[in-house]
Amino acid sequence: LTLLDDATANPSVLRLLTSPRWAIGIPDLALLGRRARELSAARRPDGAGAQSDLEAVLSGSDPAFVPSLLEAVADPGPLSYSGDARRRFSSFAGELGLLRRHAGDAVTELVQRVISVLGLAVELEAVGAGGSAPLATFVQAVAGYTDIDADASLAGLLAYLEAEREYGTGLEQAVVSAADSVKVLTVHKAKGLEWDVVFVPGLASDVFPTDRVTGNWLRNASSLPYPLRGDVSALPQLGRVDNSQLTAFASALTEQQRLSEDRLAYVAVTRARQLLLVSTHTWGPGLAKPRDPSDYFVTVAAHSQRVTEAADVPETNPLLGAAATMSWPAVGDTVAWTVRREAAARVRDVRAAAGASGYPDIDGLNLDQTDLVEHWRALSSGLIAAELETLRERGAGRLPDYLSVTGLGRLARDPVGYAAELRRPMPRLVSEAQRWGIGFHQWLEDRFRGQSPLLDGDDGVDVAGVDFEQLRAGFEAGPYAAAVPVAVETPFTLVLGGRLVRGRIDAVFTAADGRPQVVDWKTGDARRADPLQLACYRLAWAELNGLDVAQVDAVFYDLRAAEVVRPPGLPDRAGLETLLAGVPGSVSLAQ
Repeated sequence: LTLLDDATANPSVLRLLTSPRWAIGIPDLALLGRRARELSAARRPDGAGAQSDLEAVLSGSDPAFVPSLLEAVADPGPLSYSGDARRRFSSFAGELGLLRRHAGDAVTELVQRVISVLGLAVELEAVGAGGSAPLATFVQAVAGYTDIDADASLAGLLAYLEAEREYGTGLEQAVVSAADSVKVLTVHKAKGLEWDVVFVPGLASDVFPTDRVTGNWLRNASSLPYPLRGDVSALPQLGRVDNSQLTAFASALTEQQRLSEDRLAYVAVTRARQLLLVSTHTWGPGLAKPRDPSDYFVTVAAHSQRVTEAADVPETNPLLGAAATMSWPAVGDTVAWTVRREAAARVRDVRAAAGASGYPDIDGLNLDQTDLVEHWRALSSGLIAAELETLRERGAGRLPDYLSVTGLGRLARDPVGYAAELRRPMPRLVSEAQRWGIGFHQWLEDRFRGQSPLLDGDDGVDVAGVDFEQLRAGFEAGPYAAAVPVAVETPFTLVLGGRLVRGRIDAVFTAADGRPQVVDWKTGDARRADPLQLACYRLAWAELNGLDVAQVDAVFYDLRAAEVVRPPGLPDRAGLETLLAGVPGSVSLAQ
């Protein structure tokens, strides 16, 4: 999904290529990194090259010239890759190209298609991870996101998932229900459940229980102060702020933490119907001193039918200084690797045995099994027909019902080129100027909203390589630096000629003659900007406020030249609809 959104997401390429499915080794990755640098250098105006190692590829800064491993996969060049790597590069690029044709689909449908094409359910079955159950949970979460966000996009979904990864607690996972499987759960997730046999490991000092307090709001800025919480009556409270009260508060938190651990321990040991097994350990990674059994282990051992002690406990940590070895790429354990290879061999055998119809001849099926196979074939034929119809629609250049303001301008200038992009959407390399334009717009928005935008990279605005001072000076030299905006970053939707046009107005001020003035900031040459965008902004503001469009002024402001640019003859609603009416509903394209 990340690669469908950003062709320069090199870490994602590496993660996929080194996964068990593709298993590309280090020598071939090094050559791929060299090829990516070569292709990037060829795009540079000065033709300057750079380092050829993979690390340099991952550290690129300017998106317009970042070496793209994905580009190198599609065009590996004449380097001395292994035969397997070349074949896998070709398959990888073909698979991603197939998915890219659907990058404009609804987000939930796109996610389901990616899961299907990658064969993730089979991968999870191979490693015994529950098959399709975790994937169903993930798709359900994506559907929940799209239900909340009416304008859900792939970029928005990725941002949502990244926020969940950083700040959330993860998705609720369904417990595997097979009777002959082992369920691994936290004690919290085990509440209300029972099993015949339950294992509770890790009953060692400072492990379970632990008296480490993580929610002390006096020391942790991310914790909500206890007086503001809904369960305030059940929490220790701080009286006055002095040393004795702070010490008493910390002690109360430690006692509360231990009571919470006691409750968890009670839940853990009462999950077993017939047999409870608990364990402790002496040494763990990084320990300089041995651990003792915890109070919980001692208590359970005192009531146990059998206690087994370790024969020889080393006096020093055997894990310290031990060299850890790991197979890379990580193709999984022997069983999973064998399952994958056997499954691949069976697929190749079935393909080789396929008859003229494209389906394998299967003998020995009973009537029910034959009906099921025919049902599968009918479904696959329907899916293929639907896919071909989609390709025909894109081949005909059928135009969408939803347009952005930018897309409207491109459609008016070059309908054939716009339809060609719809037919085969490609990820775009974001230039440094585009990236900076977004950042400077954010800076202006923060300024007008009364926030305090910083001039370094700490506020998320990357100013490296851009003349920030020139743009800021151009803004401050203009008529808007001391003005108070009526609106900032206002979203809108227009219905023009039966199509929805969406956009966002940068700012609206009150002009000298009292009229509202729509302003569109330009970090590039404003005289080359598309006046149709400004016409849409003007019309949208007029209709949002019940005004005649002639009562609204609209200008570009060139931040570099400190110049107000007022394009003449901006079309009104009738003019814009006439423009759209002149564009056919579909555009013929050469196949």
